[in-house]
Amino acid sequence: MLPTTPIPSSSALTIWNRFASSLPFPAPFSFNPSLFYFYQKYFRWKPYYFIVYQRDEIAGLFPVVFTKKALVSLPHFSYGGVLEKEKGLFNKADLIKKVFSFVGQKNVLPGFYRIGLPEINHLSPEKPRNLLIRSFGDPRDSRFVKSEKVTFWMTLKDEKVLYNSLGSNLRRKINRASRSGFALKTGGVELLNDFYGIYRKNIAMLRSLPYGKSFFKDLFATWRYGDLKFFVVYYKNEPAGAALLASYNGFYENVFFATLREARPLYISDWLHWQMVQYVFSKDKKKGPNHKSPVYSFGRSTEYSSVHVYKSHWPVTIIPLFVYSDLKDIKQNKLITNLWKALSPLVAGNLGPKLIRHIY
Repeated sequence: MLPTTPIPSSSALTIWNRFASSLPFPAPFSFNPSLFYFYQKYFRWKPYYFIVYQRDEIAGLFPVVFTKKALVSLPHFSYGGVLEKEKGLFNKADLIKKVFSFVGQKNVLPGFYRIGLPEINHLSPEKPRNLLIRSFGDPRDSRFVKSEKVTFWMTLKDEKVLYNSLGSNLRRKINRASRSGFALKTGGVELLNDFYGIYRKNIAMLRSLPYGKSFFKDLFATWRYGDLKFFVVYYKNEPAGAALLASYNGFYENVFFATLREARPLYISDWLHWQMVQYVFSKDKKKGPNHKSPVYSFGRSTEYSSVHVYKSHWPVTIIPLFVYSDLKDIKQNKLITNLWKALSPLVAGNLGPKLIRHIY
């Protein structure tokens, strides 16, 4: 079994990105290694990014973050887990136990590491504690439990074919919205205030926890190896809808998405999604014909919720998400959620960015 050894970041980033680009499918945006630096900058947490080897060949990637309370893959994004070269190539649970044991040693610095696959039956059968792994697809291990969340992907091969594959009702909504006088701006932190105004109103309506502006500023400051772009829709010269689109290696995910309630009858959500899809197609045309088709992801939602129903109107593939965890989900505590809902919007808005750090 190969020892676990550190790799200089300059070399590790090249190896990581080369492996991700060699896969027959686009590696999801959450495997963008620049998130390593975001977790350090914004949260002051300790990320450990493992390049998994099997018989001296790379078999997978496994990013984890130590939050001082738990080992998580990946906190505050839809999913992490192990990105395999082939499904079922190795036992993920054994790998997780070895990673957990390694990170638990004293004086192990955050960084990029080469790790050899665990040998069969050499590890304790006990499940690691204080652990949260969110993974897409079937992890082929009984200790991964199907969660209530799913994610939605569209493979973008041809814009005209995709548009014609949309239901007639969805095409009607997009066409009607295009005549509503919407204007669109795309860009970076210069659009943060306009994005954040929509985002905060939507979070307040949902009675959920908001991120602070510094979360988005630090994400932009550290993002590399792909696009990170705000899309802001204006109606009558005022922001009415906004989204944040993140990409890595041809995989684009709508990470945050919000629209004002009064603009929804104008089908602003359908129009904004279609604008982002068209943007992905425009980026894809510049790469030439011999490359993987890009993927547009609508992000995760609770299965069978109203948001699930909405996203299912698009020609998506629904991907179940699995969880390997022993952490209690604070959002399931009715007393805490009821207390939160009782707070005024002003108090909740100020407390939210501080509390959301502790919900992974």
